[in-house]
Amino acid sequence: MRFAGKGVIVTGAASGIGRATARAFAAEGARVTVADLDPVGGEETVAQIAAAGGTARFLPVDVASGAQVGEMVAQAVAWMGALDVMHSNVGIDHYQPLVEMSDADIQRVLGVNLAGMIFCAKYALRAMEGRGGAIVLTSSVQGLIGLPHCAVYAATKAGIIGFTRTLSIEAGPRGVRVNAVCPGTIDTPMLAAAMKDLNLEGREQFLESVRGGNPLHRIGTPEEIAATVLFLASDQASYIHGTAVVADGGYVAWKKF
Repeated sequence: MRFAGKGVIVTGAASGIGRATARAFAAEGARVTVADLDPVGGEETVAQIAAAGGTARFLPVDVASGAQVGEMVAQAVAWMGALDVMHSNVGIDHYQPLVEMSDADIQRVLGVNLAGMIFCAKYALRAMEGRGGAIVLTSSVQGLIGLPHCAVYAATKAGIIGFTRTLSIEAGPRGVRVNAVCPGTIDTPMLAAAMKDLNLEGREQFLESVRGGNPLHRIGTPEEIAATVLFLASDQASYIHGTAVVADGGYVAWKKF
């Protein structure tokens, strides 16, 4: 019960890593604000937490809007009493050669994946003023290595790592620790969406290539990333600050080798 009595916001909590993290925080005693643009998935996460005996509330938000993030954080603090942990997790992908991407698609990926992280950190820092806390941002191994047709997505994920390092300098004197987690390939709806146009044989070939892309020869689970996030947000990580923790089954090490 590392988070008993704590107030936690998890964005992108309607599915995948965000849902697993929200459930994990609640299981350890936190009051959790489930924030997402998807009300159906968000309420499902809340229902799952309630069924397990936890406490959660859904709040809608488009993290690409600073005004919406500010309002969401204010409502969350009013309900929870305080904000101790912000897990900023929202991310969208758009895998396409840069020359073929529309300007609107580029702006949307940048707005959600990078500006959204900045807005969440900004308003979390304000809410944590005088109290301290922890901010954990979801980046990706694609912020560390290059893959084809992912230029804009990778730019946002690399930007999150740079943002984390630099924000830690501002946040540390305020008693707020800031870290990022860089997941590898994880079994989430985003992964399923990447395979939606493939036939059964094509999906298996794709999954086999992913499984063979790291030394553990398997795909990660949302719960494994949630465990990493909870560690970074907990007092057990009290001297970990301004860094990006890679949780990828050894994918980056494998590629460098």
